Amino acid sequence: MLVGQYVNSLDDKGRLLIPSKFRNEISGDSVFVAPGIDRCLRIFTPAQWEAVVNEIRGSGSMFQKETRDLMRALVSPASESEIDKSGRVRIPQLLQDRVGITKEVYVVGAVEYIELWDPEAYRAATEVQADDVLAATEKIGEFYAERRKEGAV
Repeated sequence: MLVGQYVNSLDDKGRLLIPSKFRNEISGDSVFVAPGIDRCLRIFTPAQWEAVVNEIRGSGSMFQKETRDLMRALVSPASESEIDKSGRVRIPQLLQDRVGITKEVYVVGAVEYIELWDPEAYRAATEVQADDVLAATEKIGEFYAERRKEGAV
């Protein structure tokens, strides 16, 4: 399972060292680097990437605009990258530019894949998430408080 958060830096050749904990979870010698839905990149094993592509392909016909848009936005920019002997993967410049990654990279385990974030974008995204989680937690608390008043819990 890919969990944890790390801070690494791209080297001068655009390579990123994958944390050893994550490398131990990745089988094989290559990964796919692709844009995420959020302002991040995602790293998938070949098997995971094939499942993602098949899910998009299965979501609709190539004659549907939404399916073509998803393929252009998420699949077409993806790049297969070999994991070198030092555990580094090359992050293509076009993908770096797309999400604003320059030097420092937040490397985040998302259970089934790895996310790569520009530090400021990650902070902004997680601040919003924290507010959303707090609001959802409060709503759940209010729901159960009402249920207790009604004697249902």
